[in-house]
Amino acid sequence: MRKFFKKEDGAVLMLFALLMPVVLGCAAMVVDFGIQYGSKVRLQNIAQAAALAASQDALQDPSVARDKAYEYLHLNGVQAHEAQVEISQPEGSAYVAVTRESDYYFARILGFRTADISANAKAVSVGISSFTGAAPLGIMSEDFVYGQKYKLKYGSPPELGSGNFGALRLGGSGANNYEYNLKHGYPGELKVGDIVNIEPGNMSGPTRRAIEYRFAQDNRIPPNTFYDHDRNAPQILYVPVVEPYGVSGSHVHSVRILGFAAFFVTGIPGSGNESEIEGYFIRTVKSGGGSEGQANYGLTTSRLVNP
Repeated sequence: MRKFFKKEDGAVLMLFALLMPVVLGCAAMVVDFGIQYGSKVRLQNIAQAAALAASQDALQDPSVARDKAYEYLHLNGVQAHEAQVEISQPEGSAYVAVTRESDYYFARILGFRTADISANAKAVSVGISSFTGAAPLGIMSEDFVYGQKYKLKYGSPPELGSGNFGALRLGGSGANNYEYNLKHGYPGELKVGDIVNIEPGNMSGPTRRAIEYRFAQDNRIPPNTFYDHDRNAPQILYVPVVEPYGVSGSHVHSVRILGFAAFFVTGIPGSGNESEIEGYFIRTVKSGGGSEGQANYGLTTSRLVNP
């Protein structure tokens, strides 16, 4: 009987020896491949975030966009030699690729030492199709020129038809509602295709108070200017780009939203009943809904696309 069990023990040991490589191979697959997968997911998240950050400056300054991508990668532990960054100014896009060597642990028993983990991402700037925080103004669609001054609100007499001074009725009617929206931005969401009524009347006093309020919110040292301003400078108005929709003779009583544009306001021309708003057209990036097919009026948002 003892001889029988000794023979069985020997068989078990032999079977164990034969199965050991299989067990270790399974451990290598579960542990090492799990580590590799987790590392790839982390690199993918880093690449996507770096591409989104860089694409915000791709249209205006490719060198700034490239530096921003590498800065973000560095802050997240990715070295310059592990990354590749490509900026396309015409497309307003940023492409980021990261490759990192990762060590195996259990798989070393099977002869595997290291593996390359790669991730890439591409982000593009697209025209905004929905926006929260717009000024209660509407500017007719045209090919806006960067740095050129545009009239956003007219004084008396109106130049856009009877009663139309360029103001929009957003979330309510009346001068108080208009003044609040001009100070703080309309809190509701506007979308391309929305039909919006004109807010008739000059509202010169509310216009002046609202713009002066915005100027007073500038705590930057030195103050924001058209040539040197923060992305969220209070002098920037985000204005719906529109086309006439409801027209009666020479009177436009409603407009359709085609997109959104940004303007840097430097003053309030006119006095008394002739307060106007003029702003320099700028290109900038804000949060909002966007799509590649949306007309780009200079106010864009970033989104990920297939590399």
